Amino acid sequence: MARTSRLAWIGLLVGGCGIVAPEECTSDEQCVDAFGWGHRCGDAGACEVLEPTASCGSTWPEGVFDDRDAWRRALPVGSVVDSALFPIERDAMRLAVDQVNDLGGVDGRPIVLLECDPAGTTGEERDAAVAEAASFLASGAGTPAVLGPVQSTDAEAFATAGEDVVVVSPGASAISLGTLEGSPVWRTVPSDADLSQSIVRDMLDEGLAKAVIVHAEDTAPTDLANQLLVELEGASFTGELLSWSSDTERDARVVEAAYANADAVIVLSENPSDYVDVLLAAEAIEEYAGLTLYLGPAAYRQQLLTEAAAAAPLFPNVRGVRSATRKGAVADVFRASFASAYGGVDPESASFAGQAYDSAWTAFSAMMWAGMRDGALTTAGVNAGLGNLSFGTPVQLGPAGWDALEDAFGKASPVDLDGASSPLDFAPDSRAIRGPIAVWVIEDGVFVTAHEYTF
Repeated sequence: MARTSRLAWIGLLVGGCGIVAPEECTSDEQCVDAFGWGHRCGDAGACEVLEPTASCGSTWPEGVFDDRDAWRRALPVGSVVDSALFPIERDAMRLAVDQVNDLGGVDGRPIVLLECDPAGTTGEERDAAVAEAASFLASGAGTPAVLGPVQSTDAEAFATAGEDVVVVSPGASAISLGTLEGSPVWRTVPSDADLSQSIVRDMLDEGLAKAVIVHAEDTAPTDLANQLLVELEGASFTGELLSWSSDTERDARVVEAAYANADAVIVLSENPSDYVDVLLAAEAIEEYAGLTLYLGPAAYRQQLLTEAAAAAPLFPNVRGVRSATRKGAVADVFRASFASAYGGVDPESASFAGQAYDSAWTAFSAMMWAGMRDGALTTAGVNAGLGNLSFGTPVQLGPAGWDALEDAFGKASPVDLDGASSPLDFAPDSRAIRGPIAVWVIEDGVFVTAHEYTF
């Protein structure tokens, strides 16, 4: 493996201010140079150790907070993932960290994933937890990039927390994130603009003309619901919006939609559990036997099939949308490596596993670009790196293309990354990818792709 360009900018990164005594700091950079990541210059002018918090207390590899000296040269990358809702997505990010470290890290320095987990929080408490994670990762740990959050509402809370950091989300599909003021949010998932077109095209193919859209009052479901209404009207279909902000209101809207004289009911939420509860509620209403039920991307996970088993008579009526399952070498490397690392678990049993893997590797790639071009890891540099991954020399994302990526960046050449979940063709306006959308159905107790739509 080539080392010349790596060593050239390692020196620029770690040779700045030199070793300083802990009582003599004037900047966070001095403390990082002296003692490694996770140190900052405190108000008293002394270097202070960054302590983990209740929600930002784990790392990958494990135990880094307990053995900082062994990881003092590491490059910290943040993650914000609700482990209760998205454990497979979290594990996909960890797999990418293991792989890049096996290859020598990013320009000779290992990656440490600092994990923040807002599991168990909702509403204002969750927004506060995500904002606290943003402060911990950006201002405290100085991470140049953060993986996640998976959900658009969390991504919005993180990006507007006022911290200078790049966000690479595997699932935040809300249209409004493309124009959001704050930290840039890149998405390794298609925008809801593409999802809405896919649902309408599938309705046309299925001979459906009127839909009731039942959605949670969160960023992405609301964005997608409003866009769907526009798309339905553009296709001369009829659409109606019903929203919910509590479980009781959700169940009432499910009943109301059953009597709306529609052909289809479209259910949208970022919480996978909502889809289970909706199906269980719908099974109790006779009218749903003759309705098509469309479900949003977060519904695609094994939890739906097992926990909503009592609603199995409705399964033939269910149609869901998600980023299409990828075939090819990069996807196969991911699936095989994931199964090997996690006891044979199929990552395709989760909504955004491939996208989570891609989000990690795109962040590492952008960090390499920034380091080789600028000699430092800044938000602007990493952001520019992400903008150079969608055109140029074809390169496979991940282990197979790591050397080729370094060679291309050494020549200041952009690359066209081919990911595990999709070609990583980021749209310049939305910073979401333009990839195929799958419509899935449930047959014999498993998810099966019925159609794919390409944009």
